[in-house]
Amino acid sequence: MKKVLAAVIVSTLLWLPTNVVADTSSQSPLTISFEMLEAEISENNISVQVADRLLDKLDHAYDYREDQISLEMDSAQGQLNFQIAQMDGQVASYNSFIDIYTKIRDGSVDPAVIADCNAKIEIFNMAKNSVAAVKAELQDQLDELDDLEEDLEDELDEDYDLDKQQARSQIALNRDSQIYLAQKNYLGYFTLAPKVQEARNQLDLLNKKQDVSKLMLCLGMTTQAELELLQAGLQNAELAAESLERNLNDIKGNLNLALGRAYDDELILTALADPDQEKIRDVNYEEDLENVLNENYNLKLMEIDLDKKDNEVDRADERSAEEMAEIDYENLELQIEDLKRKIEFTFNQAANNLTAKEDALAASLTSFNTSQTTWNFAALKYDLGMISHLDYLAAQNEYETAQHQYKLAQQFLLEAYTDYQWAVEGLIPSLSQK
Repeated sequence: MKKVLAAVIVSTLLWLPTNVVADTSSQSPLTISFEMLEAEISENNISVQVADRLLDKLDHAYDYREDQISLEMDSAQGQLNFQIAQMDGQVASYNSFIDIYTKIRDGSVDPAVIADCNAKIEIFNMAKNSVAAVKAELQDQLDELDDLEEDLEDELDEDYDLDKQQARSQIALNRDSQIYLAQKNYLGYFTLAPKVQEARNQLDLLNKKQDVSKLMLCLGMTTQAELELLQAGLQNAELAAESLERNLNDIKGNLNLALGRAYDDELILTALADPDQEKIRDVNYEEDLENVLNENYNLKLMEIDLDKKDNEVDRADERSAEEMAEIDYENLELQIEDLKRKIEFTFNQAANNLTAKEDALAASLTSFNTSQTTWNFAALKYDLGMISHLDYLAAQNEYETAQHQYKLAQQFLLEAYTDYQWAVEGLIPSLSQK
């Protein structure tokens, strides 16, 4: 029973739907920030809500099992007490016969009667002793049954504690995984949104180039083939922009689902705050690594499994079963040590990635400042009539691209810091998915 309960908890959590909507009716627009995601997902995500109820289900299952043990023990004890009562009845009957024959013997002077009574008294004493021996065995069984009930209740309490720890870790893992996925989608939206705008700007530029090319074709300054080539590029750019816009809408839809809303509900995402670089610079890898190993959900779950294997070793009835349980225990110990190494390696990668993203942001800022200076010169030249409007737009596009790259570098740093912090708090998605 206990293994089935644990398996149900784990398998149910692993297969809980990540995007389930309870009510698909239209809701009012929701404005949400990156910082609000944790509270909103914890409160409204359907998968999280379903998982939270598993503890109640676990409590009911163990209450039922406890009642079953009590009923089974009461039934067995009742049967033994009934048999003991029967033995007491037989003893009382034998004592009655012994008293009767004792009185007959004591009131008689006939040697034959006396001898017959003594023989019968001896037979009833032997029968009484035999019944008393059986009663003693039944009483021992009753005492053993009391001990067994206590042992079963102790085992049930141990199993309940471990299953509850396991359920809580699985529930927390599920909740944090949902929050992490929502945060990834949120960051992904702001990674993609500038690309959509960039694609639209490129379309505007290509449309203007097409207008110029048509005019040049009329003046005989270009060919029909060159115009068609430009138009083909424009068509491809339109398709690419439409694809990016669909992807952007899909991200919002997935966020809506994660928030327990309908896919098409209006959702307004507020701009990301700049990463707190001072806070990021203050991270302490050595201290954080200790927290990572203490808090990692996967490691906690395996250590709970190790405690369960230890119980299996203690409860094994036969030597062969004990040996198999010991092998399983030792194998799990090896797996835990391997997981610790993987956690440390993955966290080290997260720390290195955080440092790399800090360096990339610094380089991107330098590049952005350079492009801003270049665009300022281009604007001055355009005002002086030294470059065409198309050349001005091209310079502006390069500046906006550099600005976009700088914003992306900020987001990538925020994303790297988010991954780092989740690892410290117990979640390493790359390991949780295996």
